[in-house]
Parts: sequence; structure tokens; C-alpha cells
Amino acid sequence: MTTVIKDQPNVNNRKKPASRLVYNLVTKQKAPYGECGKCHRPYTHRNWCPSCQKIIFCNEFTKWTSGNKLIDDLIKETQLNAQDKTEYIEWIPYKQFTDVNYLTTGSFAKIYTATWKGGLRQLWDEKTQQFVRHGDRKVVLKEVLMEPNKSSDIKAYIEQMRLNLACKHSHNILPLYGITQNPQSKLYMLVIQYASGGDFSRHLSTHFSSLTWEPKLLMLTEIARGLQVIHSAGLIHRSLHASNILYRGNDPTIADLGICGPLNKAHDSKYACVPYTAPEVLGGAEYTRKSDMFSLGILMWQITSGDKPYLDMLSSDKVNLANYIKRGLRPSVMANTPECYVKLMKKCWDDEPDNRPDIEEVIETLREWVSAIKNERENRKRKNEENNRTKNCATVGSAVGGMFLDADVVTTTRVCADKNSSGASDEMYKSYDLCVLTLNE
Repeated sequence: MTTVIKDQPNVNNRKKPASRLVYNLVTKQKAPYGECGKCHRPYTHRNWCPSCQKIIFCNEFTKWTSGNKLIDDLIKETQLNAQDKTEYIEWIPYKQFTDVNYLTTGSFAKIYTATWKGGLRQLWDEKTQQFVRHGDRKVVLKEVLMEPNKSSDIKAYIEQMRLNLACKHSHNILPLYGITQNPQSKLYMLVIQYASGGDFSRHLSTHFSSLTWEPKLLMLTEIARGLQVIHSAGLIHRSLHASNILYRGNDPTIADLGICGPLNKAHDSKYACVPYTAPEVLGGAEYTRKSDMFSLGILMWQITSGDKPYLDMLSSDKVNLANYIKRGLRPSVMANTPECYVKLMKKCWDDEPDNRPDIEEVIETLREWVSAIKNERENRKRKNEENNRTKNCATVGSAVGGMFLDADVVTTTRVCADKNSSGASDEMYKSYDLCVLTLNE
């Protein structure tokens, strides 16, 4: 009788537990998001295989067009180079929008809100051979005022789009979803995320009475980080003001990058939001990173007051306000503002651009202050527990932290004009029209 011996696995080929662990760790380091089940290449983000996505996008290219080759090429470029699902834009047919409502016309664009049927692409479904989408989503449509058939306008538009897309990866920048075209005007429209939390002024007005210095500094830090992304990409924002800081929930993001531009190129804008505009720009000089820093300084003041700057003057004479700013007028420092904060704020809005800090300096200072507040709070808690209120226990950072904590204790009788308002309002996209000034006036 013949004995049949079943094949046994080669013991030498078995991975020992320790070896398997090392193997898994190395594999995870090489492909932290795992690998594609189809081509076995590593994912560059969750469920995102650039190689397979590139093939999918290419197969879709014949199914859409903006009607302009330059715009088509830009959209295709973002899709072919995308390393995750947030790094590309798409052409969105206008018929995909419902409830389109006109809001206002600014210096550069008309603004609408709309509902995007289907919403953002999520993943490719192999069975249906279609993209799975998140669902209907409210968006902002920004109709850029340009000549759609004028080559120079289109090229300038494409240049701005390309520069702005360099900031798309940051959560501190309001994301751009795609491009569409108004079938009536034939003008192209940017499709942008709708900010559900309102703008900077509304957020402050709603929450000012309950805001302590720590969340104020964290709020300012997030805005500064967004500006850092812009500056690091070689751009200048040129229009950093309260209406361009929009909230996704409680997170501030910088919006309206449509007039951003490269550092080495002059900008042909003749408009400015006067209260936030640097004096040298009001005097006819070009925008620079330092002019953005001036705008940040005015936002710093707004955090201390809860009010829009120069509100009493705007209704009377915006031209005179511009002249006053050029001659050194700044908002009055609010009582009980920590001295170190006042010093940085004044440095940001200094008359001389070279005296203003870089954004990196501001971010580092804000981090130090937040850390100092936390340290001092722990010190005071520990001292209370030990029933020891002597000043000898103070740490190095506690002097600064104490300034902010002591300022929180000061009782204020200030009543916010809009303290009963809440949530987003489409009116926020209309705000500050009164302060837009033609610089050659």
C-alpha cells in the first residue's frame, strides 16, 4: 500500500513572528496608506492610487470640455498630477447646479450661491464605471468678470488659477472644487466651498463675549498659517480682510484668492478694501508680502475689539479715510490688551513696510504665547492646590501667560451689535462693499 504524503509547507519559508512584524513595519513605512489591489502600487493617500486614477481620468477626458483648450489643459493637468482626491479640480456642467441665487457684484466678479447636485467626487466604482459622489452640496459660484473670448484675459485667468492651486492642499485655504460656465453670459465661474460658519466679523460678533485670549490667539494662528501657505507659494494675497476670512464650522479659512499674484509681477488692480490696506498701497505702490502683514495687523486689532475698523468713518468719507491711513491713522488700542500683543500688532501695521515682521515670526510668537498661557494656567492651578500664592514659583513663560490670563479676568460691559446672530448668512458675501475704494480717486 502506497502512503500518500501531502505536500508540507517549507518550514524555512515561513516567516517567524518577529520577522513578519519587521516585514509589516517596513511595508507600512513604504506604503503607509496600503497598496492598490489592482496594480499593487502604493497608495499616496487613503484609497488613492495615482497610476489607476490617471487612467480613469484619461478615459474621461473625451466626455467633457470647457470650450477653451487652455482651461481644459489646466483641469487635466491637476487631475493627472493629483496625489489625493483633494488635489484636482473638475469641469462641472452648469446643469449640475440648482437653486442658483445671485448675491452681489464686486470689483472682479459676480457672486452666486447654488446647490451642486451630486457634489464632490469620492471614489471610482469599478462596477458602475462611475465616480461615487458625496451628495448634494451648497457652493459659491464666482463669475469672473473678463472677456471669455479674449486670449489675454484667458491666459491671465489661467495663470491666477495655476498659482492659486498651489495652495489647494492647505486646510487654512477655502477649497476650489472646479470650473463651470454661465450659459447666458458665457463667463467662466469658479466653484468654491460654501462657508457654513460665516465670515470673520460675524464670528467675532456672535462669540466675542465668551472668547478668552487662548481661542483668540489660536484663531489668529490659523489665519496666519493660511497666509504662510500663500507666501510660501510665492504669492501675495492683496485683499486680506474680514470678509475674506470665512469659517467652516469653527475653523477660519482664507478665501478670495482670485486676485492673488506672484511676488515678481505687478498687479493691475485699482481697488482696495481701505481699512485693511497698507498706506504705501493706498499711495500707489505695489502690493508686497509686507502689505499683507499690515492687513493681518488690522485683523489683530479686530480680534481685540469685536468691531470692524474705522466703522464710524466709513459711512462718511472713504477717500479721507485712505488719506488719514497714509498719514498714520490706526485704530485706537483697546483697553486691557496685553502689552506684548499690542507691540506685535503695531509692528504689523508700521508705516515702514521693512519694519513689519514676516509671517513666520508672527506664527512662532503666537505659538509661544499659547504655550505660555497653558503653562501659567497650570502654575496657578498647582499653586491654588498647594495654597501657595507667592510669586517665587513663576516660570519663565508665565509673565506673558499671566498678561493674557489677567486680561481674561477683566470684566467688560461691551455688547456686540450682532450677538444674537448665529450661523452663516449669504449677506456676508455682500459685506464691506462700502469700503472698496478706487485707488486713483
